[in-house]
Order: sequence, then structure tokens, then C-alpha cells
Amino acid sequence: MIDQRALAVDESLVGPGGVGIQAPRLASLYLRSSASRPPLSIGLLLDEVACPRFVARIIEDIRSSSFARLDLVVLNADARPRPVMRAPFPRRLWRLLSDRKARTLLLYDLYLRLDGKRPTVDDPLALVDCGPLLAGVDSIEAQPIVKGFTHRFSPGDLELIRARRLDVLLRFGFNILRGEILESARHGVWSFHHDDNDHYRGGPAGFWELYEGNPLSGVMLQVLTEELDAGLVLCKSRFATASGLSLAANRHAPYWGSTHFVIKKLHELHQDGWEHVRSRAERPAPYRGQRPTYKRPTNGDMTRFLARRLSSALRRLPGAARRAHWRLGIRVGARPLHAAAGPTDLAGFSWMDCPPGHAYAEPFLTAGEGATWVFFRDFSYAASRAVIACAEVLPQGRLGPARACLDPGRDLSYPMVFDWDGEAFMIPGSPAGGAVELYRATRFPYEWTRETTLARLPAVNTTVWRADDRWWFFVAVAEPRGHCAALLLFHAASLTGSWVHHPANPISSDVRSARGAGAVFTVGERRIRPGQDCRPGHGHRFTLNEIVELSGDAYRERPLVVVDSARRQGFRGTHTYTHWAGIEMVDGAGAIRRLAGACRQGVDDACVASRE
Repeated sequence: MIDQRALAVDESLVGPGGVGIQAPRLASLYLRSSASRPPLSIGLLLDEVACPRFVARIIEDIRSSSFARLDLVVLNADARPRPVMRAPFPRRLWRLLSDRKARTLLLYDLYLRLDGKRPTVDDPLALVDCGPLLAGVDSIEAQPIVKGFTHRFSPGDLELIRARRLDVLLRFGFNILRGEILESARHGVWSFHHDDNDHYRGGPAGFWELYEGNPLSGVMLQVLTEELDAGLVLCKSRFATASGLSLAANRHAPYWGSTHFVIKKLHELHQDGWEHVRSRAERPAPYRGQRPTYKRPTNGDMTRFLARRLSSALRRLPGAARRAHWRLGIRVGARPLHAAAGPTDLAGFSWMDCPPGHAYAEPFLTAGEGATWVFFRDFSYAASRAVIACAEVLPQGRLGPARACLDPGRDLSYPMVFDWDGEAFMIPGSPAGGAVELYRATRFPYEWTRETTLARLPAVNTTVWRADDRWWFFVAVAEPRGHCAALLLFHAASLTGSWVHHPANPISSDVRSARGAGAVFTVGERRIRPGQDCRPGHGHRFTLNEIVELSGDAYRERPLVVVDSARRQGFRGTHTYTHWAGIEMVDGAGAIRRLAGACRQGVDDACVASRE
């Protein structure tokens, strides 16, 4: 029911016979433009026709669009493969020992070789033949003028490129570009920088976040200037840095999770014009990197990096035999979390014990039948899946008996309950179901019937909110292969009406806020959206974000309060917040012993979880 913009399916994620989750690609939101302008003329700067897989995906998007065409491919003559005679080992060893630079980078080169041998799935940097994708596109070979790591273009090559009157040049090859090539297309040369340019200028992409222990790894699409990694930033995303040593693992999400950047911005350019694109660019921020320019790590850097990682692994060994166990916390009559003046924690919450073999999480409070109720995710260790359960909230913050109220036979989560027109509705999370489904209470609170399917996409944590005579749907989806949540916003004239895609989508592709953490609520004039902070992993903490602008054309929010479970001893995470009539509830994960076979046998050792 998504109006005119059904999300395309990534067929590579669908198993034989169509079995599997049909995952939408964010790029499919931007393949059609309603503007009457001529198609955009696009050029590519490539080292060779064999391109990394993530580049092939971007080329596919451009060729599938209704508003952009590939008119020129510029190939790097310096990157043309040349036959190489493999020297005998003694000679290669002598060359290595006599080359000071090679000796300095020896450990890093060895690290890359070993990291490249680990099994990988969907490596975004693996080369694929893009010849069929580029069939029929004119190409030229340019001989760059090389000075160090810098490439400039000769007057003759520049004349050939300018003659094509390109709107945009996309850089997926060559080295650092300088000179008139940067102005050879109407709207410049666009290039990815697979790091957060506020903290990392230079490279290698994704390594220094691991080295410095930065929980965030960024990526941006910029319009290049003479200054390194300081161009106009068209869009940016931040992902959780991968745990462990692997550079390949840390590159996976940023490379795959940003493939929609190019087609999104080209669509915006065609639909609304360059000034609109410029107005929505990221605001410049002071550079905060620990080094002026990052380069390949030396042997000393690698020694420190490996020593730190080994030390960290040894410190984690005592906790390896423990696992996270989720419970519900409640408090009544306290100063609410959203009123905190700064970062706060879970002080004052009383924690509910779960029945043996179960874990409770993701609470939602509501009222009905003259009482206050909480709906939550009830996970069974034995069944390895969850149902939606509910319990009455009794005076003094106690809970009545819990009872399952929705079990369609698949794993459920995030029971978004709300009232409308005298009836109770629920949108439970069920990404494996591949759809956003609306349920209506036929006998509140224990019996629910599926009313309709609102959208067909494997959403997580769908949050619905009614404001300004419209229904707003905040939907977190994962970009296929990127395994990273992006927050999409849709609106509709009625609860079951067609969803209209918001032009600001995705309204967040930041791991610190994209995934919903509870219902949107108002406090006076403030509109607050809870969002999960999933660094370094899912369910770490949550942020209460104030919605400062919401319309059919624009969306903006800002962080208001950060709620961190780590401030309370014994907790590993918290990821949902709800409040109703002076009652607040959260969830929290404590550490428990991991007993072999205990979960399958229904034996719960939650009694050893930390208590408040």
C-alpha cells in the first residue's frame, strides 16, 4: 500500500522457490522522478571495467532510473593490467629488505593478507565484470599526470570530458584528484569517503576506527574540492564499528549500507534542482581527528593495535560464559526520564523477575477496561522465539499475572499498541513475516485479529503516531547486505490508507538513533521520539529525541536525553521506554550464567542476574 513507491526486492536474498525474507533496497525509493527536466548526464571515473561489487550496484541503480543516463566512462590508463613476472623468493626478499617504506608497512601488509583469507559473504570490494552494465556507453582512456598520490588530467583529456557536458562525474577510480577535472562536470565530481570526515581524513578506510576503539564508523558522499576530504558533504551515515580485528568485517556495513546515496542525491537533483541539494547538505563541523591526515599504519602502529586487541580479548574472557537476560523495570511517580537535564540512567526502577525459561523486553503501556496494561515481548528460550504478552499494572508499580495475547506462530517483538476511535490496535514487529500488519483487539487485552497489511517490507520497530490530521509511520528497515537500520518515514490520510513516501527519507541512517525505542509522545509543546543507540551493539542504550520539524516536506530532530544502562552496575543494555499516567517502564539486560543446554531445557538462571 505504499503510494507509487513500492520497495524493490533484493532477489539475491530470496532462497530457492522464493523462500526467505524479500528485503527492500533503499535505492528503489529513488528510481523514478516526476520532474519534466531532461535526464541527467552522468560520467564514471573508473580504474578498469572490473569494479567492486558495491560500485556495480550503484551503476545498476543509475541504469534502472527514469531520470539519469550514463554517457561516459573515463578509464585510468595507469591502472591497465600489465604482465608481471614473479621473481624468485630470494630476490623478492631482498627487494623487501632494501625498500625502507615496504619494511615500515610490513605488518600491515601481512595483516591484510591474513584478513583477506577469512571467509566472507557478500564482500563489497570483490571485483565483478561491469562490462555488460556499461554496454553501449562511450568510453575514453585518460593518462593521469601523477605527482605523489595526486592525479591531474591533461588539457586534451579535459577537453574530451567537457565536450560531453556532464551533469555529474562519479569517482570510483584514480587517486586524489586535483585541478580542472574537479570542475569538468556541471555539479562537480562526487566521491565516497568511507570514513567520518569529522574524525578521519586520509585512510585506510575503516582501519583507524578499529585502532582507536571508536564505536562509530562513518561514510559520506561528497563533492570533491582541492582540500582532502573537505568537500560539500551531500549525505552521511554512521554505523557501529565491528568488534574484533577484521578490517573486512568493519567495511561491510558502511560499503553496502551506503549504496543508495548516489541515486538518492541524483533523484533529488533531478526532482528539485541543485540549490535544493546544496541546502540539504551536511553542515560543516570542525575536524576532530587525532592526526592531521591518516595514512597506512606502520609496524609500530600495528604492534600497538594488536597488543590492545589481545589485552581486550583477555579481559573479556571471564564474561564469555555469561549472556544477556532481558527483564522489565518499572517506577511510579518519579521525575520522568525526559525531564533529565543531561545523560541519565535507570536509577529508581524496580526489576521484575521472569518465569523460568523466559525473558521480557520492549514494554508498551496503555489503558483499557478501567485499568493500565503493559504489552511486551515474551521470549521463550526453549522455543527460540517470542510472543506478545500483557499484564495489568497494579498499584505501587506491581504487575499482575502475565498472559500471552498474540501468537501467530512466528517470532514477534515491539508491540506498538494505541487507541483510535474507541478501539485498541497493535502493530507488532515481525521482520521475518515481511510485512507491517495491523491488529485490532476483539476482546481487550487478550484477543486480537489481524485487520490488514499496511505495507509489505521486513520492518522492525514500526512506530505509529497521529498528528496534524495525518498518520505518521516511522519504520526501521535494514539495507540488504548492509545489515544496518535506516529509519523511513511515511504518512497517510487514514490509519489504513496508502502510505506516502517522505522526501527526506531515510530520515536517519545513524546507528545511534535509527531504530525505534518506543512510542512517540508529547510533553507540552515538545514531541519526543525514543530511538535506540546500537553502538557497539543492538540494545546498548536509548536516546529521547525531540522532533523539531515535521511536515510533508521536512523532518528534523535533535537528541534531548541519553539513557545509559551502563551507569547501573550489572546492566548490559536497555532499548525501550514507555510512560503512561505517571508510570514509566523500560527494559534492561543483565548478565547471567550461560549454562550448557539450559535454555533448551527451559532451565532459567535469571536468579543470578544483577538486581537493583
